[in-house]
Amino acid sequence: ASYTVGPTQNLSIRLTSMVREMGGEVLCDATVTEIIVNKKTGRAVGVKVRKTSEPNSESGEATEIYAKNIVCATSIFNLYRNLLPQSLPIVQEFEQTSTLTKSNGHVFLFCKIQGDAKDLQLP
Repeated sequence: ASYTVGPTQNLSIRLTSMVREMGGEVLCDATVTEIIVNKKTGRAVGVKVRKTSEPNSESGEATEIYAKNIVCATSIFNLYRNLLPQSLPIVQEFEQTSTLTKSNGHVFLFCKIQGDAKDLQLP
């Protein structure tokens, strides 16, 4: 097994530092509302975001951010049903042919517990 040294937030801090060192940018407090796709190439070229912390962020103005590479870390359902333009042929094909069903997401909890399995009456 492997464990982080210090709080798990150290992972986020180090990863964002690495991204910035390599010329990338990390944005927080923003919700992606749409992936911008180049109509000619079908390639993702940017995202539209809204500030999460602003009241009425759903109706607020979206900001477009363009990048050479776009990384998507959401479910396939959110990607195809909410983020990609619904007019894309790949989205229409997904809707017509997909046999996938929704499943529960996963949340990881990291906690420190004092005592051994016998003391804690664990199997």
